Amino acid sequence: MNTLHAPPSFLRACLLHAGYELKRRFSSLKWLLFGGSFILAWSLVLRYIILGGTRLIEEGEDSGLSQLLLHKLELLQRFDWPSYELAICWYLLELFLAPMVMLLSADILIQDRDARRLRFWQARSHRLSIVLGRFAAKAIILAGLLSIAVFSTLAVTLFRESGSVEASLGAAMVMCLLLFFLGLPYIALMLLSSVFSSSPLRSLLTAFVGLLLISWILSYLSNIFAPFVLLNAVLPGTHSPVLDQCSASECLPAIGLPLIQTSWVLLLALWFWRRQDI
Repeated sequence: MNTLHAPPSFLRACLLHAGYELKRRFSSLKWLLFGGSFILAWSLVLRYIILGGTRLIEEGEDSGLSQLLLHKLELLQRFDWPSYELAICWYLLELFLAPMVMLLSADILIQDRDARRLRFWQARSHRLSIVLGRFAAKAIILAGLLSIAVFSTLAVTLFRESGSVEASLGAAMVMCLLLFFLGLPYIALMLLSSVFSSSPLRSLLTAFVGLLLISWILSYLSNIFAPFVLLNAVLPGTHSPVLDQCSASECLPAIGLPLIQTSWVLLLALWFWRRQDI
């Protein structure tokens, strides 16, 4: 009796693929440099943009930067962040989340396909376990990067006594969860684009151009037939309307839409992969 697809074996295969991906990334000099560069870049952002912008707002200086930050933060007041530092952190991370995740996941399958490892693995485990394992590894790395960014901002907030400990900690945890789930569809999108691409750069271009074209087509069709506008909700990057109508402590239901987006993109990637000779 073949037990390859029995639940324990399937779950174990997912864990093995995720563990292999994490081990390879963290043992690679290129990825160690990437992690160090991210920490250095975020330190500069924290020092000169988040702290600098907070001081400008608190001191009430009538400068272009302070007015720009105040204008943007007025749009974020619905989240009721307990400090300006966390509000600016949310704005910056949400703004650069898509390119960061797409760069992080650009080579999600390409290197292994070039080395003929995918052909070896798919003969010994279900393709879905490979997809989910790779996806889980990238999701863990994304969670780590977001945690570094958000909780370093939280540490600065508490050091400056800009907000209460409980409110700031709760807001930071909610921010991490929201950004994490908003980033998952982009990992799935890069996995889908890597099925058709032979290099990380081509994978990025495929994902960007494909998303742009589909968004334009749906926008054009929605002008002809209004119900087509509902299809925009399934595109990665589309936020739930719940995010526009709730405070930071009440917006966790917004994670439902990115989970739906992630699921159908992963299934589409698996469907195309099953029809290709990798």
